Amino acid sequence: MPIMYVDESGSFHHNDKTKYFVLSGVVVSDDKIKHLQTASYQYKLKHFNNEYIDSEIHTHDIYKAKGDFTSLTLSQKQELLHELYTTINELDISTVSVIIDKDSLKTTYPTWKVFNTAWIFLIERFDKILEEKFDDAKGSIKIDKSSSRFHKDILDILNDLRKNGTSFQRKACIDHRVFVESSAVEGIQIADAVAYCSFMYKQNHTPFANYWNMIYPKFRKSDFGTVSGYGLKEFP
Repeated sequence: MPIMYVDESGSFHHNDKTKYFVLSGVVVSDDKIKHLQTASYQYKLKHFNNEYIDSEIHTHDIYKAKGDFTSLTLSQKQELLHELYTTINELDISTVSVIIDKDSLKTTYPTWKVFNTAWIFLIERFDKILEEKFDDAKGSIKIDKSSSRFHKDILDILNDLRKNGTSFQRKACIDHRVFVESSAVEGIQIADAVAYCSFMYKQNHTPFANYWNMIYPKFRKSDFGTVSGYGLKEFP
């Protein structure tokens, strides 16, 4: 069963200083999950020193030298991030990022919720990947447990898309959703890296322009190679 690992970057609250909310998914076929896990482990084994060998791959903390990564020098941060996104570039995955401009959404669609809107767009695109790459196989979603307080919201969105169909006139083929600890699930950590890179690239943070180019080929695209609207949904 194909799995989409999901994580977010930024805040969906309007009173937060962040302009964008980003929700990203990393889609892996069941026969490629072991490779993702192995690649993540090898990355940590090679690039994490003894101080944080048991730490999860948390891109924000690496870039900001926070949490377990407070001792990182600038060159060490650059090396860790470059090698991380190189590893992602080499994985057999499909990625999706939904970027919501919160102020613009509030102005254009005042009744729409940032969180719900992002999740609807993400699930719709995962469902299309199931159609395009997996012959309509049923899919499952693994979500960072930090989102578990919104369990009902996510479940309601999923049930609605399964029952009433998506904007692509399909009834979503997602069967399961599971909340997991990101520290124990490598796929969530990869989704975190994709979400953070999307967030920083959208805000024109120069160091992430190169990382963005490294993961860009992983995004879902149309038959003509178009990523915008397919693997990258910016709204409104």
